[in-house]
Amino acid sequence: MKRTQKGDGPGMGAQGFVLALGLSGLLAFSGLGYVWHRNRNVELGREIRAERVRLVELRGRLAELERQQARLESIPELQARVRELGLGLVMPLPEQILRLPEWPGGTGEGGPLRLAAQPMTR
Repeated sequence: MKRTQKGDGPGMGAQGFVLALGLSGLLAFSGLGYVWHRNRNVELGREIRAERVRLVELRGRLAELERQQARLESIPELQARVRELGLGLVMPLPEQILRLPEWPGGTGEGGPLRLAAQPMTR
């Protein structure tokens, strides 16, 4: 009977089997990873679309609130609200208004340094 040498014959042997199993596993896990990433991308796309819709709704709500704020801050609305609450607020008399003079030197060049060197006058 003739002996077969290593690597000869119909069988692949243990090493070939392990190599084939490893490559099959790598291919299977690569496919699973691809499918998982595709599904995740689709899910993220849905979330992005939902957030865009929400953003449009929030911008509309913001515009509505800005219009409401402008209406509520209008002078006729404030006067009506004062009358409604009975706060008794009236315009001050001219002698009750205190006028403050402008800061001498303003914000011009060297203003604060120049002011520190000048005596205060009333």
